Amino acid sequence: MTLSANAQVALVGRTPMGWGFDRARQSIVREFGEPTRVHHERLIYSKGCTFHGVNYDRAEFKFDDGLFNEAIFRCYVADKQSAQQLMDSVAAKMSGTFNLSKDKEDAGRWFYKGGKSPLKVGYLFTIYTYPHRGSYVTELRYGPVKFKKED
Repeated sequence: MTLSANAQVALVGRTPMGWGFDRARQSIVREFGEPTRVHHERLIYSKGCTFHGVNYDRAEFKFDDGLFNEAIFRCYVADKQSAQQLMDSVAAKMSGTFNLSKDKEDAGRWFYKGGKSPLKVGYLFTIYTYPHRGSYVTELRYGPVKFKKED
């Protein structure tokens, strides 16, 4: 099976989205080291992971139907203001590589979106904040992308 011809290459670090589990895992491990654990087609880093100059507390690389389709990088911070400042900092660091725009959710929270989806519709990633267990999270999320396999 191969990916749909409509897909274009989109990288998370050095790993193309849409690669199969074994190939993508090798590439991810070369870039980020061994994951803390592998669970149901997810590579989980829970002891920190540096990406685009930011040290994240947790990272997950997810697969759907055996294809790399999502990456999530999270920083846990004490308050909303710190989360928003970190979101702006992540966006500033990524703006050297990607075109970004800032938008407001329906709920009124600001977020960034950037890059081009490998399916040529929408954005490759978003950067946003949200409350979590009495503190806040700044999250950089690539995907999820719904790749179609062709026989």
